[in-house]
Amino acid sequence: MVLGIVGKIGSGKSYLVNYMVGRFKDSDIKVFSCDDIAKDLIESGKTSYTGGKIMPYIFFTNENLQEEIRNTLHLEVFNKINDDIAACRVENPDKDISFIIETALPSELFYKMCDKVIYIRSSYENSYKRLKENRGYADNQIKLIYNSQEYYEKFYNMADYIIDNDDDKETLNKKIDEVLNEIYLVCK
Repeated sequence: MVLGIVGKIGSGKSYLVNYMVGRFKDSDIKVFSCDDIAKDLIESGKTSYTGGKIMPYIFFTNENLQEEIRNTLHLEVFNKINDDIAACRVENPDKDISFIIETALPSELFYKMCDKVIYIRSSYENSYKRLKENRGYADNQIKLIYNSQEYYEKFYNMADYIIDNDDDKETLNKKIDEVLNEIYLVCK
């Protein structure tokens, strides 16, 4: 099973992934963070993208840079994940391994790779609060980044499941459990 996790910045993607890994700690799960893989590719020089480190504020305010990265780095990230999943399955033919791919910037290739996709969403106010508290982003950075992700809204609408993350943790955990139980039943 390949499960995709998408959502705008500050929506709770990392929390969702960590919750799932904790819930299924006795299972074989491999998690792919697209941000971490992109950073790795850039730092190791294993990418055709030559622009160097990507600062979120600059990325989300420069449409030409966004297009360049979508056409190079994002494609390479998803191809690397696809290759890693295939290799893992070949190396472990008798294991039932689940894969989680987390990204704020989905693409058609991402959706083709995933058996199911969960979109976690949060109001601007709650995302704003998380980004201020957890990442120390400035007001203008948060607004630009959040609003610039409208391009990806068409991909969010393709998700199989939507989880709203504007409640307390207990309510959120119940919502996650409901979705995971349904996915388990559908994919059984």
